[in-house]
Amino acid sequence: MGYGLARASQGNSTSNRYRDSGSHGGTPAAPDVIGQQSVPTVQAQMSCPEAVALAQAIAPEETRANKARILLKLLPYSGEGSLETFLAKFEYMAKYLGWSRADRFHHLCASLEGAAGQVLWGLKSDATADSVISVLRT
Repeated sequence: MGYGLARASQGNSTSNRYRDSGSHGGTPAAPDVIGQQSVPTVQAQMSCPEAVALAQAIAPEETRANKARILLKLLPYSGEGSLETFLAKFEYMAKYLGWSRADRFHHLCASLEGAAGQVLWGLKSDATADSVISVLRT
């Protein structure tokens, strides 16, 4: 009798299958699946601020620096205001975050909107950030 469990999960030992009779002729008992498993547990006696402090202490410095970098955001440029100020911010951010040529192109394109975004309409497939900047300056 399977008690709703697959035959393979009932175990192979005769002590599990014939618990009541002590012989092989008795009724098989349901396997003690829960009792056979041991689960390691760890008890933490730490308050939330202590846990946060511990996590910060063991977190690599690079991880904290990456969090600061995630907070940086290049504001959109619509053609109003100073193009040179926007481009200076763009170049500083690209250098600080270590953007590749492709990254520079895509971030620049994503930040252009309104009248400035119209320069994207006629870009060639081999356009670069520098070629977009050249068109913006005209």
